[in-house]
Amino acid sequence: MHKRCPAYGTKFYMSGEAFTEEVELQACGLIYWNQQSMEVNANYIYDFTINTRNKTMKTYEGQITELPENGVFVYGANTEGRHGAGAAKVAKEKFGAVYGISGFRGKSYGIITKDLTAHFHPSISKRQIIQQIGDMYKLAVARPDLEFWVAYSGTGKNLNAYTPQEMADMFSSHEIPANIVFEKSFYELMGK
Repeated sequence: MHKRCPAYGTKFYMSGEAFTEEVELQACGLIYWNQQSMEVNANYIYDFTINTRNKTMKTYEGQITELPENGVFVYGANTEGRHGAGAAKVAKEKFGAVYGISGFRGKSYGIITKDLTAHFHPSISKRQIIQQIGDMYKLAVARPDLEFWVAYSGTGKNLNAYTPQEMADMFSSHEIPANIVFEKSFYELMGK
């Protein structure tokens, strides 16, 4: 399978994965991508594979009840910082989340995914959530000594009204740092 790069006219080849606009942009060098599997010959890229899923990514099963010493609990928060249900409640009770505040606190990192004042859900746009995930990934890159354990599952319902697949798509919309840890069934959704 091959495709021509629209910006540069460069042809690239992929094996085993479907083309998407993001893959196209990555292959054309317009956004960050992993150069490890690339061989360049003149203006062509041969046997190029973009792996949106880090094959050495750590995963866990079940719910997070404790963390390693360097672990950070990543959860969905609301605009009010009420941490009263779901993973947000666990973050407050066990991992140092502070009532009224989201972001990086204690051993927790809250990503705002729900507006409690809204009368419909989902109430926070995918774009806003993706931006916050990107900010968390930047922190993960800056702090390779920490592991960020994402408390989303690949099954069930989310309090923010997004499906597990929608959340997985948002978490996979950026290059994923190696120190992010996903629940196994959630991680399996990320390549779909």
